[in-house]
Amino acid sequence: MRSALRKPKLVVILGPPGVGKTNPRKSLVNSGFVEIEASRSIKEVCKRSPFIDAQVKRWKLHSKPGDLLSDDLMAVIFDDAMHHIPKNVDLVIDGFPRTPLQVDYFFDIMVHLRYDIKFIFLNVSDEELAKRVQTRRSQESRSDDDPKIHSDRIKIWRANEHGVREAIIHHEKGTDSIIEIDAHATMEEVLEMFLKAVLRDS
Repeated sequence: MRSALRKPKLVVILGPPGVGKTNPRKSLVNSGFVEIEASRSIKEVCKRSPFIDAQVKRWKLHSKPGDLLSDDLMAVIFDDAMHHIPKNVDLVIDGFPRTPLQVDYFFDIMVHLRYDIKFIFLNVSDEELAKRVQTRRSQESRSDDDPKIHSDRIKIWRANEHGVREAIIHHEKGTDSIIEIDAHATMEEVLEMFLKAVLRDS
């Protein structure tokens, strides 16, 4: 039973598309964490809100396959998702924030909420990402595994990666909440490092 004095954990998993965020997220969900996963949250929020659904559809009319939703729309969706999270539960987030501006929105939304936040970056080379996505493409059917779409999304992440770290450091007044994991290791080894990072200081 959680101590009344302990803040609930909030784990934000960050990294390029194809790095392997799903397995760590599911592991935390299986241990009792509530999850916010960006693509699923977009669908759920659009079902709840005709207004947001209309905005997303309007955005899609002017976008191309593989484009990410605008920062403003993602902030609205994340805010709505957070309003449907029960209080005092451990939470894992996958897919937000992805840009420096989204980091600003994240902290604006979280400012009055009481969480022990960790930002866990899973780091891997572009060459390794290409191998992993090729393997995944042969096993699953995912539109975002199209080689062109995946390449474009890696470029978007690389263009924002440094800024995302800097924005977190700015808001957190340092690097204490940031944990870096070398995700070139096996899935089992990455998961072990990830869970140790989450449990640190518990």
